[in-house]
Amino acid sequence: MILELDEVAVSYGGVHAVRGVSLGLREGALHALVGPNGSGKTTLINAVSRLTHLSGGTITFDGADVSGLRPHQVYRRGLARTFQGIRLVEDLTVRENVALGFEGRTPEARWFRRGASGAALSAADEALDRLGIAGVAAERPGELPYGVQRRVEIARALAGDPRVLLLDEPVAGMGAAERVEIGETLRQLRADGMTLLLVEHDLAFVLGLADQLFVLDFGTLLASGDPHETAALPAVRTAFLGPEERRRDRSA
Repeated sequence: MILELDEVAVSYGGVHAVRGVSLGLREGALHALVGPNGSGKTTLINAVSRLTHLSGGTITFDGADVSGLRPHQVYRRGLARTFQGIRLVEDLTVRENVALGFEGRTPEARWFRRGASGAALSAADEALDRLGIAGVAAERPGELPYGVQRRVEIARALAGDPRVLLLDEPVAGMGAAERVEIGETLRQLRADGMTLLLVEHDLAFVLGLADQLFVLDFGTLLASGDPHETAALPAVRTAFLGPEERRRDRSA
């Protein structure tokens, strides 16, 4: 396993957002983390990317305990992520935004002194081409459709050449055609050997993509395994539909 969580817990005061979650990501596979709204999905990947303090447990990345590291330190080790909300710098071009992903892997932080390096801009061009959006490199993020902005965020993460990529609801707010395109992009990243963890609340979207499914409910790992088999479990159906809706579904 390239990434392993052992009894990871996150608490805010008396609220237990994540409760003793243990799971592992296989290198080169596409994993999906699903669950109802408020089940702790984003909190868990915030913990993995070290944006949220652990209340308990350990996180091991590529054989090393990274539980006590800061976000930039795990990023430089090769663990990148995207966010639910768009986080692009409006005053920079798309190309410059994506270049930040490369510069974040270097300890010099030269961007803040002299602008992006040639190597960073080259990495940005490669990432934009990989996502099929090289044509918008010179534009500002605010000038682009929402779906394209999402792709720019993924390109920025790819510019850092990660080994593991965490994506927090990358198709949220997208139309059907855009969702299909992002799905194809994720398949290609997996084919290129990247390890992915896709966080979603839309169970149907991930069933055709994922190699393994993890289901969270009330901060606990409810089930994991083959996507279709796991999704069919009564406990998982209840978590997503609710007991009353599940009874109606069975009688239909």
